[in-house]
Amino acid sequence: MKSFTMKSALAASALLIAAYLPAVNAQTQVDKGCYSDSTPLKDQGSYTYQSNGYCQKLCLKDNYAVFALAKGTNCLCGNQLPATSAKTDDSNCNVKCAGWPDVMCM
Repeated sequence: MKSFTMKSALAASALLIAAYLPAVNAQTQVDKGCYSDSTPLKDQGSYTYQSNGYCQKLCLKDNYAVFALAKGTNCLCGNQLPATSAKTDDSNCNVKCAGWPDVMCM
Protein backbone atom coordinates (compact mmCIF):
# COMPACT_ATOMS: atom_id res chain seq x y z
CA MET A 1 0.00 0.00 0.00
CA LYS A 2 1.18 3.51 -0.60
CA SER A 3 0.91 6.35 1.89
CA PHE A 4 0.15 10.02 1.41
CA THR A 5 -0.37 13.08 3.53
CA MET A 6 -2.90 15.83 3.04
CA LYS A 7 -2.03 19.40 4.00
CA SER A 8 -4.14 22.45 4.72
CA ALA A 9 -3.16 26.00 5.60
CA LEU A 10 -3.52 25.23 9.31
CA ALA A 11 -2.64 21.59 9.66
CA ALA A 12 -0.63 18.77 8.21
CA SER A 13 -1.59 15.14 8.36
CA ALA A 14 0.03 11.87 7.48
CA LEU A 15 -0.78 8.28 6.15
CA LEU A 16 -0.73 1.64 4.81
CA ILE A 17 -0.29 -2.88 3.65
CA ALA A 18 1.26 -3.17 0.31
CA ALA A 19 -1.60 -0.86 -0.56
CA TYR A 20 -1.85 2.67 -1.83
CA LEU A 21 -2.07 5.22 0.99
CA PRO A 22 -2.94 8.83 0.97
CA ALA A 23 -3.27 10.88 4.15
CA VAL A 24 -6.13 13.21 4.80
CA ASN A 25 -6.70 16.78 5.89
CA ALA A 26 -7.60 19.11 3.07
CA GLN A 27 -6.76 19.35 -0.59
CA THR A 28 -3.20 18.15 -1.17
CA GLN A 29 -2.11 14.51 -0.99
CA VAL A 30 1.50 13.76 -0.13
CA ASP A 31 2.77 10.29 -1.00
CA LYS A 32 4.19 8.63 2.12
CA GLY A 33 5.21 5.38 0.45
CA CYS A 34 4.22 1.74 0.46
CA TYR A 35 3.67 -0.32 3.63
CA SER A 36 3.40 -4.06 4.26
CA ASP A 37 1.09 -3.66 7.28
CA SER A 38 -1.88 -1.33 7.66
CA THR A 39 -1.98 -1.26 11.48
CA PRO A 40 -3.34 1.06 13.01
CA LEU A 41 -5.62 2.01 10.09
CA LYS A 42 -9.24 0.80 10.09
CA ASP A 43 -10.77 -0.82 6.99
CA GLN A 44 -13.87 1.11 5.92
CA GLY A 45 -14.94 -1.59 3.48
CA SER A 46 -14.83 -1.96 -0.26
CA TYR A 47 -16.31 0.13 -3.05
CA THR A 48 -16.48 -0.89 -6.72
CA TYR A 49 -15.34 2.56 -7.91
CA GLN A 50 -12.70 3.16 -5.23
CA SER A 51 -10.30 6.05 -5.82
CA ASN A 52 -8.00 8.37 -3.89
CA GLY A 53 -10.65 11.10 -3.91
CA TYR A 54 -13.48 8.85 -2.73
CA CYS A 55 -11.41 7.36 0.10
CA GLN A 56 -10.08 10.78 1.11
CA LYS A 57 -13.61 12.19 1.39
CA LEU A 58 -14.77 9.16 3.38
CA CYS A 59 -11.94 9.57 5.89
CA LEU A 60 -12.20 13.37 6.10
CA LYS A 61 -15.92 13.04 6.86
CA ASP A 62 -14.97 11.19 10.06
CA ASN A 63 -12.06 13.55 10.84
CA TYR A 64 -9.30 11.01 10.17
CA ALA A 65 -5.86 12.38 9.32
CA VAL A 66 -4.66 9.45 7.21
CA PHE A 67 -6.16 7.34 4.43
CA ALA A 68 -4.97 4.40 2.38
CA LEU A 69 -6.14 2.21 -0.46
CA ALA A 70 -5.75 -1.57 -0.47
CA LYS A 71 -6.70 -4.59 -2.60
CA GLY A 72 -7.98 -2.39 -5.42
CA THR A 73 -11.29 -1.71 -3.67
CA ASN A 74 -10.74 -1.03 0.05
CA CYS A 75 -10.38 2.28 1.87
CA LEU A 76 -8.59 2.49 5.23
CA CYS A 77 -8.64 5.45 7.63
CA GLY A 78 -6.77 6.43 10.77
CA ASN A 79 -4.79 9.12 12.54
CA GLN A 80 -1.30 7.63 12.33
CA LEU A 81 0.88 6.14 9.63
CA PRO A 82 1.83 2.49 9.98
CA ALA A 83 5.14 1.73 11.70
CA THR A 84 8.29 2.72 9.84
CA SER A 85 9.39 -0.92 10.07
CA ALA A 86 6.42 -1.82 7.80
CA LYS A 87 7.64 0.42 4.99
CA THR A 88 8.34 -1.55 1.80
CA ASP A 89 9.41 -0.88 -1.77
CA ASP A 90 6.90 1.09 -3.86
CA SER A 91 6.94 -1.69 -6.46
CA ASN A 92 4.82 -3.72 -3.99
CA CYS A 93 1.99 -1.22 -4.42
CA ASN A 94 0.91 -2.05 -7.94
CA VAL A 95 -2.78 -3.02 -7.80
CA LYS A 96 -5.00 -0.77 -9.90
CA CYS A 97 -8.27 0.59 -8.54
CA ALA A 98 -11.19 -1.58 -9.66
CA GLY A 99 -13.22 1.36 -10.97
CA TRP A 100 -10.32 3.59 -12.07
CA PRO A 101 -7.58 1.48 -13.72
CA ASP A 102 -5.31 4.52 -14.17
CA VAL A 103 -5.06 4.87 -10.36
CA MET A 104 -3.16 2.54 -8.03
CA CYS A 105 -5.18 1.19 -5.07
CA MET A 106 -2.49 -0.99 -3.47
